[in-house]
This record gives sequence, structure tokens and C-alpha cells, in this order.
Amino acid sequence: MRATMLVALRMVLLMTLLTGILYPLGDDTRCKCAVPRKASGSVLRKGGVVIGSELLGQNFRSDRYFWPRPSAIDYSPLPSGGSTMAPAAAP
Repeated sequence: MRATMLVALRMVLLMTLLTGILYPLGDDTRCKCAVPRKASGSVLRKGGVVIGSELLGQNFRSDRYFWPRPSAIDYSPLPSGGSTMAPAAAP
């Protein structure tokens, strides 16, 4: 029984190392070498300062820009992720 537990513990540690640390690091490194701009999130910078994203809609207030498409969340990227709240628990 003890030998089985040790084998199981070794497998958990090995798989955690492989799938939780080494694979994500290798995948991230490979992507940053292949497509560095997209792998970093398509961030737009001006003078070293982040000014927006190529992929997310933004609210432009100047007349020199085209009108962006309407946003129900005021162009905030935070609500675009999922939620673990049940429908009854939502405010």
C-alpha cells in the first residue's frame, strides 16, 4: 500500500512539473519567438506608455476618429471574462 502511494505521489509531482510548469513556459517561449507582437497581447504603445489594444474596442472622444461600435460595458475589458456567480447571486 505504501509503495502504491509513493508511486502515485511521484506521478502527481511529475505531471504537475510537466503540465503545470514546463509545458506552459515552453509554449509561451515558442509563441513569443514566433509572433512576439500577438503573444504579448497586441498592446499599443506610444513613447513607452500603453495607450490601448489592437483587439479591444475603445471609446474615442475626438471627432478625428471614426465612431466606434457601441459598447454595453463602456469599453471596459474586465466584464468580458466569465463569472462563477450563479444567476440568482448576480446583483
